Amino acid sequence: MRYSGSFLRKVWAKSMLSSELCAAFRNYVGLTVAEFSAKQATSESAAALLEKVGRLEETDAFRNLIDATQRAFSADDIWIVNLWRYELGNFFRRTGFYESVHAGRQVLNTEDLLEKYQACLERNDQECAT
Repeated sequence: MRYSGSFLRKVWAKSMLSSELCAAFRNYVGLTVAEFSAKQATSESAAALLEKVGRLEETDAFRNLIDATQRAFSADDIWIVNLWRYELGNFFRRTGFYESVHAGRQVLNTEDLLEKYQACLERNDQECAT
């Protein structure tokens, strides 16, 4: 059986992410979607969106994602305090994830968003936006 290069790259990329990181990522995305879905977010102001994002980024789910990312993508085992916190927040902002969920629009499914996240982690010379 022959596999395309694209398929093999996807399999390789998924194998590079730890199960802990994948679980933490899925958990945070699920929490965010649930938080925005539970309220009438579309009528709220931009300031309310920023406040809600700030609260989400203070949750245990976000901290678990930070820790899992640090363990999976550490630079020579150097622990840089707060580096991943800002990088993660920027990822969700630049991809439009928060705004899309806030507005009730369709967002990438979690697995596609996870693949985009890994691609962004693996390249540091480009901005990661949709």
